[in-house]
Amino acid sequence: MQFERDEVGAAAAAEFAGYGVHERVLTMVHSGVLPPEGGGRVEALSVAELVPSLVADWRLGEPGRTEEQVRQLAERITLYERGADVTFLGVRDDNGDVIARGELYVADGVAQFEDVIVRAEHRGKGLGKQLFSAALHRSAAAGADVWFLIADDDDWPRGWYERLGYRAGPVMHVYQGMA
Repeated sequence: MQFERDEVGAAAAAEFAGYGVHERVLTMVHSGVLPPEGGGRVEALSVAELVPSLVADWRLGEPGRTEEQVRQLAERITLYERGADVTFLGVRDDNGDVIARGELYVADGVAQFEDVIVRAEHRGKGLGKQLFSAALHRSAAAGADVWFLIADDDDWPRGWYERLGYRAGPVMHVYQGMA
C-alpha cells in the first residue's frame, strides 16, 4: 500500500502496523546543473556482464538464500527492459569485475537513476559520483531535462544526493506485507 501524501500515510501507520515494512521515501529532483563530464571508467553493461556482480551481492546481502533464489533475484533485471528503456552502468576493477553499478531509465525527457551500489571495499574512491555524472550526461544526450531518484527519507544517502545536486520532494509512505 502506498500513500503519496505524507500526512495521510503517517495517519495510516496504526492501521497498517501488521504489514511488517513501513518506509518513508521521497522523490529527489536534480537541479539541472550538470557536473563536469569525464574522470571515470563508467561503461554501459549488458545483462550478462552485470549478473555475476548481482549474484555476488545477493549472496552477501542474503546469506540464507539458496543458489536458485540468488540466481532468480539477480536475473530479475531481465524484466526491467520490458517496462522501460534501461541502461545498466558500471565500473570494473582491473580484473574486469563490476565493482560499482546503477540503473538509468530514460523516457520522454525524464531520467531516473536508481539502485546505485558500490562494493564496500571500493567506497570512498569517487565511483558513485562518477556513476551519477555519467548517468546525468548520458541521459541529457538522450534528451532528458528532468532527472530524479527515489530515496529513503531518513537514510544517509539523502545528504549525499543533495551534495550531488538533488533536492528533496514529497514524502510518500509505503507499507509492504511480508509473506
